[in-house]
Amino acid sequence: MRKVIAEFLTTESFAPKSYGDSGCMLTSLQETALVLRHEHYTQELNHRIYLFARDPEMGAQVFIYIYPTYKEKGRDEYKKDMELYIKQQKKFRLPLGQSFDSSFLAPNKCSEFQSHNAFRTRDGKYRCRIVHSFIGIKRAVLLVYSLLRVCVVRGAGVKPLRGAKPHTPTVSLDCSTSCTL
Repeated sequence: MRKVIAEFLTTESFAPKSYGDSGCMLTSLQETALVLRHEHYTQELNHRIYLFARDPEMGAQVFIYIYPTYKEKGRDEYKKDMELYIKQQKKFRLPLGQSFDSSFLAPNKCSEFQSHNAFRTRDGKYRCRIVHSFIGIKRAVLLVYSLLRVCVVRGAGVKPLRGAKPHTPTVSLDCSTSCTL
């Protein structure tokens, strides 16, 4: 059974400027109009945090999956989800001649994790994703940026659909092994 822990528009007056706990903190939330949705399924151990543009034509999405790897079931859930992204792995061109490496769209702080891997995937014809995988002693985190292909290929020169301004959510994720949700 799905339990929605929180859901709000980041630019509302009551919305927090940051969200999370001492280990996974999203900051600068009020700078961009995004919907933040935090979900937890009772039969699973992981937590899911979604950030997505309020207007679907803007196309930017961020998924954060947090797995307690100190429990076997948490490790199994992480491996299952990671396998899905690995199957979709496919390179795509980045805007303005940018090159891809593990620091591309990576969080500012993630030194507490023992392992960090990053790669590109395609999901269908129109979505491109940057996947970051972090593995620590107590937990693993999948951080996935999902963008419409036209935004990635054309970069800043993309023409907005129906007058929307294209953007990518700019939040920072402070990753460490010491937090619990």
